[in-house]
Amino acid sequence: MGIRQFLFGNILEKIITIILIIFLIVSVFIIIKNKIDITKKEDRELFMKSLGQFTIGAFKNIGKITAYVVKQEWVPEVEKNESENETITE
Repeated sequence: MGIRQFLFGNILEKIITIILIIFLIVSVFIIIKNKIDITKKEDRELFMKSLGQFTIGAFKNIGKITAYVVKQEWVPEVEKNESENETITE
């Protein structure tokens, strides 16, 4: 996939690509932070548990943010001037 295709391609493909990149970065971070040797079964289990906890936490945070955004008042308040209520006659 070239840069041009990424910039102007299908939005769903972009979202999936971004999610996969995020999971890849998080996976590397988990492996480095916990000094995980993925050749060992115990460490693979720890990795999967850590990645699962990250995923669950991310979805909970997305839910909280979405709920906050939905509750916001998005329509601006319009102030009426006295002159708006008056009819101008010449």
